[in-house]
Amino acid sequence: MSFPVQPLDRYTKASLFRKPVELCSFSYDDQRLLHHDDRSLSFFWPADKDADLSVGYTDRYIRRDESVVEHLDGLLAAIVRYEEEHPEDRRTRDVDVVCWRGIVTRLLTLPYELHRQSKFQDGFELNATLLEGTLYLEDHVDDQTRLKKASREADPIQQRAMYWGYRYEGLSTIPRTWPHTTRGEIESRAAREVNTNVQYISVVRTRLGPVSLVLGGEVDCAIDYKPDPQPPIVATSDDEFVIRPPSATMYASEDPLGRYLELKTSKVIASPRDRSVFEESKLLKFWAQSFLLGVPRIRVGFRSRDGILVGEEEFETLKIPGLTHWDGNVCINFAGDALKWVIASIKKDNCHEGTWRLRYRPGGIGLEMFRVTDSGHGFLSDAFLRHRRFAN
Repeated sequence: MSFPVQPLDRYTKASLFRKPVELCSFSYDDQRLLHHDDRSLSFFWPADKDADLSVGYTDRYIRRDESVVEHLDGLLAAIVRYEEEHPEDRRTRDVDVVCWRGIVTRLLTLPYELHRQSKFQDGFELNATLLEGTLYLEDHVDDQTRLKKASREADPIQQRAMYWGYRYEGLSTIPRTWPHTTRGEIESRAAREVNTNVQYISVVRTRLGPVSLVLGGEVDCAIDYKPDPQPPIVATSDDEFVIRPPSATMYASEDPLGRYLELKTSKVIASPRDRSVFEESKLLKFWAQSFLLGVPRIRVGFRSRDGILVGEEEFETLKIPGLTHWDGNVCINFAGDALKWVIASIKKDNCHEGTWRLRYRPGGIGLEMFRVTDSGHGFLSDAFLRHRRFAN
């Protein structure tokens, strides 16, 4: 079965989406151990002008072992913890889709990636399973996928460009809020190592058209603080909720998502072609990532060809589509309809177990889906499945 992407005109109607709400957050430390707290959340502090983003590339760069397939384990562990602490709140149970943010980012950007038929366009494959009416998605990783990724990352230019992005994040953040950070810590940022094991993850509930989602995604930093504690939230229906009166805590009723900031790097714009690539490709991906988590601002560091930070610019996420020639409505409507199609296709066969494969081939005209197994839920962790069985 298949779901075509084009024509894009059918997706141009005004889109329906709901502002994301953060349910919880968690951290991976420098050893890739998961903690149900905010210890890996960084805070924004401007990078030094003319910073060399290559510093530390050869001797202070620790990369996560990506041969270890993590599936949805971290996100599912956070959901289990949330449900145990908030048994009355069903927003992680009465939901259509659960997955990492990056998967939906691909769906949001696919209409224009396909429309451009870029020579850099990648295909993708996803695993899918349905549990208690909720669709769970993850990246499908096999030997061929690993080989392609290794080949791409073996390119020294690509490797260094990836490092520049991580380095910019490190140079633009401090480990604690401003009042609790010393001048020495700020001035020694250039000496810090880059460790891609470390991540701070926000878990949000949002909606794209007819589909509700719980997404987990990395957040680079908070601008100055994260409101804490969050106000108690009481679910009143599938997508509506009320906030109980806040306590005397100064920021108790404030939305944590409003304090987050995304950090990105891009090649300095030196020609009309550079600007076109930045606006039509880079900004599309930047917008999709931040839009899905409700991150309101994106700060872009522009670098020279040899990795020197030459300028910075900040963008408001919701205003980005107005700066470009692509239509955010098309992205939202396509992603929502595609996910609705996947769910309906699986439910049509009365499939309460089994796994499916969702695929987009480079140069193809749409999404393809087929069944892989008839039983079980494949990539969902045993701990999560046990939790759901006992909860019922």
